[in-house]
Amino acid sequence: MGTFSVVCMMTSKAVYTYSDPRYFSLDSIQTNITSNSSLPSPHDPLGLSPVQVASAVCITVGIWHVILGMFQLGSLSVLMSDIMISGFTTGTAILVILSQIKHVFGIKVKRHIGPFNVIYTLIDVAENIHKTNYVAFGVVVILVSVLIIYNDHFKSKIQKNISFPIPTEMIVIVAGALLSSILDVKHKYNLSNVGKIPIGLPSPQPPPFYLIPKLMLDGLFISIVAFSINISMASILAKKKYKIDSNQELLASGVSNIFASFFSCIPFASSLSRSLVQLQVGGKTQLASGVSCVLLVLILLYIGPFFETLPYCVLTSIVIVAVKGMLNQVKDLKLAFKESYTEACVWCLTFLSVVLLDVDYGLGIGVLCSLIFVVVTGQKVMVYKLGRLIDSNIYVEEDFYESAIDVPGIVILRIIGGMNFINKDKVFHKISKLSLSSEPYPKQIILDMMSLSSVDTSTVKSFLDLYKELMEQGISLHIVKLLEPVKQVFVKCDFFNDFPSSQLYPTVYDAVSDCKEY
Repeated sequence: MGTFSVVCMMTSKAVYTYSDPRYFSLDSIQTNITSNSSLPSPHDPLGLSPVQVASAVCITVGIWHVILGMFQLGSLSVLMSDIMISGFTTGTAILVILSQIKHVFGIKVKRHIGPFNVIYTLIDVAENIHKTNYVAFGVVVILVSVLIIYNDHFKSKIQKNISFPIPTEMIVIVAGALLSSILDVKHKYNLSNVGKIPIGLPSPQPPPFYLIPKLMLDGLFISIVAFSINISMASILAKKKYKIDSNQELLASGVSNIFASFFSCIPFASSLSRSLVQLQVGGKTQLASGVSCVLLVLILLYIGPFFETLPYCVLTSIVIVAVKGMLNQVKDLKLAFKESYTEACVWCLTFLSVVLLDVDYGLGIGVLCSLIFVVVTGQKVMVYKLGRLIDSNIYVEEDFYESAIDVPGIVILRIIGGMNFINKDKVFHKISKLSLSSEPYPKQIILDMMSLSSVDTSTVKSFLDLYKELMEQGISLHIVKLLEPVKQVFVKCDFFNDFPSSQLYPTVYDAVSDCKEY
């Protein structure tokens, strides 16, 4: 767990809205380098600092997570299908890479928030591309190439010969900070670096509680996005098929955010880059996270100044390589197109919504697409014409068995799925089309309803209308095997007051045998 760029961007909206604007003025920023005298007092309710607002957002998100967890609403994560999660996380990976693009080229771009911010950012990059810092660009290209080649071609071979993983990323960071300090790249090559890292841990300070009611809506959106990211990453990285308790995740995140808000923290989520880096270096248990935490504490307490000279382009290279694995999920789209165009559309719409509109919009559209997909799939009912296999009494779908032959004068249809007022008209149209187009003109129609999973009252009435309509045309309707729950609906609708129970059969073979005697 840690910072996630998308959650940080959403938090920044609230920070910019409720923080004292003097914190973002150029004069205040310049003065702040040497003195804090120009900044509003942290105790002034009209002069909230960005840190105070961020901590208020943190506790608000924590409260929402606890509420959602207590009401067992984590189960709503089932609305996030695997294909939707794939599109969502791939889109967020693109956003993570684009958030680093200024460090790739070593240029400054304006900050954009909201829908189409990616397009505006790319326009700014194009307008400032002539200002590219070629040293920064070269460092990124070289490091990304070296790390990818090592990870893809040499890492597994080396790991076979040694008993411990080589922390390649850590080596790169230490070497980058050391060389940057020795060569003074900030001044010689104008490379931006991490800068001042405060020594020590922040003292506990309560967030401004009176700001929480104003942040409830922002906190809700951030909590949903953070939870979605947590579940998405957990689903992807749960290699051993571990069971994920979504409600437990909510409660854990909520308590952690509430506690962290007293230490000047921002809302956290599953860190995409950190999780993938930890996976790449061989971390498999929580012990790996524990070691990382110890190292971070040591850095904050003692080693922080050593990393102040680390160029951003080095960090950017590691992030890009880490996120590369998430981009491989594009293969899911290729597979989806082979298996289901509908699922492929869910992936594309979720991905494009995340990239073009923003994560909160993308999440909403992705879940909505998944729901529509479920509804459409749930309402889809199959109607197949059955034929008899030669030299047998087995009846199968003619669409899948070329050797199946028609029974003269009898049309046998199998209905698969659940019927209701939404799809019944389409089903009855298919029944009429398959029945009345047969040659010779049928005298008997058998409906195999063994696979009819559910019906509503309007569907039962339509079956009764079909029976009466066929009877007027001199065609007998026969029904095979109603499931007991479905049969009870027919009974309650008085279907068998008009439909003779003698025309209800246990098997298709029995129905065909009886029809031949007519």
